[in-house]
Amino acid sequence: MKIKKILNQLIKEFSFIYSTEEAKSIALKVINETFNLSSTDILLDREINVSSESEKKLNCIVSRIKKGEPIQHITENVDFYGLMFKVSSDVLIPRPETEELCDIIIKSFKNNKNLTIGDICTGSGCIAVTLAKNLKVKKVAAIDISVLALKIAKENAQINNVEVDFRQIDILKDVDFQLSKLDILVSNPPYVRDIEKKKMHKNVLDHEPHLALFVPDHEPLLFYDKLFEISRNHLKAGGYFYFEINEVMGEELVNKAKSKGFVEVECLKDLFGKDRFLKGRLRE
Repeated sequence: MKIKKILNQLIKEFSFIYSTEEAKSIALKVINETFNLSSTDILLDREINVSSESEKKLNCIVSRIKKGEPIQHITENVDFYGLMFKVSSDVLIPRPETEELCDIIIKSFKNNKNLTIGDICTGSGCIAVTLAKNLKVKKVAAIDISVLALKIAKENAQINNVEVDFRQIDILKDVDFQLSKLDILVSNPPYVRDIEKKKMHKNVLDHEPHLALFVPDHEPLLFYDKLFEISRNHLKAGGYFYFEINEVMGEELVNKAKSKGFVEVECLKDLFGKDRFLKGRLRE
């Protein structure tokens, strides 16, 4: 059977759940997972032999996807900034926006040496590991409240052959934890308001950790208030923070950061033109 025939059948099935582009992306991942094909094989539309074992595996994967399970949980991995990361239902699936955040930092500090970096709410460890892999670092420390998430994050550091100091800390309660003075503090904290749940895809709501996603409607800046405090206490003079943010909170967070004495504060847009990243510097 020709690869593109299978691909088109899968796109048609998944289009009832996802947009056409998402359906195509998922279909390609399903084909790779089932038949272990290269992108060249798919591009050239090679003829493949669909064995009974492959057909059974394909049907199982398709069934799970149609029930709303993310393809990344089925394959148990995701490509992020050219690196491979293990994922599970205990961590958020890394998003392209977070890749953008890493890219901004890497491009800004590619010529620096001996960087000390802190990653708060590390989850899968995708940010900490990616920065450790792509920058000249002295130390990277990564914090999360979830023991299960940290287990995944530690595996990802090993998979990608980097050293990260992982710590289990509840930043909302523990005010006495120690970090080396940091050149960079980065975080992708929970920022989705409860009121926004109804806009989210069912596969996210049913399969990803709510602890890493949601904040109360009456305290939407809960984590950022703490992150500003951590920035004041743990950044070196002149050190930078970079936070991923909810697009509706950009202006408010810029004003709040400035009111707390940070300088060079700005909101950066993602590839979709949405306010997605907050950048600032601790005054020297």
